[in-house]
Amino acid sequence: KLLRSPGKECPRFRALMTETFESAPYQRFLRAHQSFVEALSNHTGYPVSRLVGKKIWRVYDTLTCQRIHNLTLPRWATLDVLDTLRRIASFEVTYSILGHKRKEKAR
Repeated sequence: KLLRSPGKECPRFRALMTETFESAPYQRFLRAHQSFVEALSNHTGYPVSRLVGKKIWRVYDTLTCQRIHNLTLPRWATLDVLDTLRRIASFEVTYSILGHKRKEKAR
């Protein structure tokens, strides 16, 4: 059997993830990319609050899959945008796992 993330079924895990994305290091990173996230919100239709900590990775993954399969990307999805998305998504995933209270999240 594979281990699975507790996700929605565990209120404590959800609270820890909220703390993670409200933590000072994450907020500093987010402020440094605020204008990018706001532009991404305009392009995708996701509110900033849904992009942060949740949908940025999905947007990056979707666009990357489209690019790999030679599908037409939206005009705004330039290589620079994809690179910035990759960096933000990588930070979010890494920080959510290895950052704030990682030992408690791993229980």
